[in-house]
Formats: sequence, C-alpha cells, structure tokens
Amino acid sequence: MQWNHNSVARGGAVFALALLVPRSASAASVWPQPASLQLNNASYVPLAQTFTFTANNSAASGSALLSRAFTRYTSLLHNLTEHTDARSVLDPAETHASGAEVQHVYVTLDDAGDDITFGVNESYTLTWDFSNQEAEPILHASTVFGALRGLETFSQLVYDRSLPTSTPLQLPVAGEVVDGPRFPYRGLMMDYSRHFYPVEFIEHTIDAMAASKLNVLHMHITDDQSFPMESASVPELAEQGAFLDRDGKPLTYSADDVDRLTNYAQDRGVLLVPEFDMPAHSSSWRAGRPDIVIFGGAWLDAVFSFCVLCVAQVACATCTFDVAVLRRWLLSHRVRSRRRVKSNAECHIFCNRRFPV
Repeated sequence: MQWNHNSVARGGAVFALALLVPRSASAASVWPQPASLQLNNASYVPLAQTFTFTANNSAASGSALLSRAFTRYTSLLHNLTEHTDARSVLDPAETHASGAEVQHVYVTLDDAGDDITFGVNESYTLTWDFSNQEAEPILHASTVFGALRGLETFSQLVYDRSLPTSTPLQLPVAGEVVDGPRFPYRGLMMDYSRHFYPVEFIEHTIDAMAASKLNVLHMHITDDQSFPMESASVPELAEQGAFLDRDGKPLTYSADDVDRLTNYAQDRGVLLVPEFDMPAHSSSWRAGRPDIVIFGGAWLDAVFSFCVLCVAQVACATCTFDVAVLRRWLLSHRVRSRRRVKSNAECHIFCNRRFPV
C-alpha cells in the first residue's frame, strides 16, 4: 500500500481531510474523485528537472494569483524531487520509448479576475498524450479558481510510484481529466471562540483544504467562551473577552491577521465566512461591555447598532459584508420579534435610517 505524496509534501494534514489516500502501484490517485478520469498507464513519462507551469493566453498571463500558484506548485514538485534522484533511470519496461519528458503544463483561462466569490466556476479540463506524439499537458479552466483545482489534480497525478525508493516523479503516458465540483459549498468550520488557533495553524488548515478542493472556511469567531477578534472602535471586547496566554495577554486576531488570512485563503481558492454568534451565545461580549448584554426584554436600537458596527468592521475586511443584503434580510424577517417595531412601515423606516442604500 502506498500513500498520497501530498500528505508528506505538505507536512501532514491538519485533520483527516482524506489526504492520506491508499492507492495501488499501477494507477495515480486524485482526491476527490474527478467527474471523469481516464489514464493510460501502459508507460510513464518523467518530469524534466526544468519543468515549469506556463500561462498560455492573456487571461492567464494577467493573473497574479495564478502566477503565485505556479510558484507554489513548482516548489511542491521540486521539493518532492529533492527526496528522489531525478537523474536515476526508470525501468525500461515502464519508460516511454521516445525518451520524452514533461517540460511544461500550459494553462489557459476563459475569464480574467482574481477575486473569489461564492459560486465561482471551478471546472477545468486537463489533457496530455505522449503515446503517439509529444502533446504536453494542457490545463484549461473558465476561471483562475478552476485552474487552482486543476493544478492540485496535476500535483496528485505526478508522483513517485516507488517512494521511498529513488526514482523520478512521473506522469502516465496519456490522460484526460474533466472535472468540476458537485456542490458549490464544500466547507469546513473552525471554532475560534472555544479554541485559539495561531494564524500559522489556520494557514496550514487552508493548505489542507486546498489539497482536498474545499472552498469555504466558516469562521465561528465568537461565542460564550471568548471574543478573540480585535476591534479598533470597541477594543475592550477582545481585551476583556478573549482567552489569556500564560503571561496574561489576550489571545486575539488583529485586523492585519484577518487581511493576511483573507489573502492567503483567496490564493488557494478558499472563501472566508466570519460568524459573530448573537444575540444568544454572547456572554463573552459582557466581559468588556456589560451594558450591551440584555437578559430578556426588547432589543434596543443602541444594542442592535452596536452589534452591526462590530460585525461590519470585521466583515468588510473579509469582503463578505453587504449592507444591502443585511437590509433585505431585516425587512424579510421584519425584525419585529426582537425589537420594538410594531409594523412593516416602522421596520422600513428603521432599515432606511440604519442601512441606507
């Protein structure tokens, strides 16, 4: 039994995200299973020592996100090669007679744009054929986020079938992958209110998500246990509501941490969805601002506005907050059960005053 190289190359999965996938010695394993995967394993073509990913049209060439992905995956494959002897000779019975090598993967995109949105097209095709001619791999995707999924698939197809012995990384002589997600939401939730995770650990989790082609990280930021998100306008929430380290300092996430994680996740095709749990599960808010926590009774205008201010400040940093959407939600739910609003007209007046569009 052999294990997927991604679990080794990425330092191990943070959780059991199915990175350790058993496979036979005769066929590559791609996780998750593509919609269509056809491989010719009659022989194998090694990766050249000078192997590169190449943008092959203007949309691909203009994507800074794709360029950074090329750097990551090139480094990943070269790191794997360092653990093998790339100059060693494959078994002649398994080597394609032409002596071909995989020099490039050519990447083309239909649409330019590096900003991730929910529901973005993540489909791609990956084709190559060294059996009759040296047709190098071509990765075609509608968007850069589809290309990210294709790059991950390629990195799982190219592997050393004899690890830990010494042979070059190699690719089946021919193949075609046609793939796209079955579900637009493929998510993981992390509870930051009950467990403080260092930023580096969250980044490692995002790496594991990208390796499994997950696309949404639900960030459960606050609950009764702690309030770890710093706020420039209301600093006492985190100062008093966060967990403390051994030196008595609050364990918090700064605005810079949020920006760093947002950029890191977007580069890997992962959308961050922050959640501030309220109006219930908000005991941690009381530590810094006891005046805003209400036990029974009406939800006052001041309290509601305060909550919106805190959420908007952080959510705007992660590009997931839309005032118009919040306004429509309030109108659709009439917010009357939680506030002293007695009619639809009063609800509209409240929303127009608080959330003008």
